[in-house]
Amino acid sequence: MKQKQNGIAIVEFTLVLPVLLFILIAVLDFGRAMHAGIVLNSATRAAVGYGAQDIDKSVDINGMTSIANLEAQQMLDADDEEDVINLQITNSLQCSCSDGVSTQINTDEDCDTNNACLVARYVVVDATYDFKTLISFPFIPDTVSLSRSASMRLE
Repeated sequence: MKQKQNGIAIVEFTLVLPVLLFILIAVLDFGRAMHAGIVLNSATRAAVGYGAQDIDKSVDINGMTSIANLEAQQMLDADDEEDVINLQITNSLQCSCSDGVSTQINTDEDCDTNNACLVARYVVVDATYDFKTLISFPFIPDTVSLSRSASMRLE
């Protein structure tokens, strides 16, 4: 009976190994996606923090993008610029009234003229990043778009 079972463990191992490797790579990719989300969140917060310093910086999209990419580079501890995630940053200004109504505006003057019940001005930054998986998984796209949004009151 033992002679018939010789080699069964090797056969079972070769059948199970691809499934275990697939699960391992899926877990690694999930962790990479979560890390990219954390980096994106931190970069978005850094960009909105830069924009909320004053009205001139609130419309400086290049400055916000530079700050966001610098934050991402520091979090990733990337030496090469190729390792840095490339973020698409958009920003907007909003006026908010005490009744909870918010109005999107183009310039600071629009807030004063269009919003007599001005309570606060906010800078809103939206950032997106296209995350690419290590391998193609069934039923999951190869590229997943991650997005984060942050808002901060304009000082």
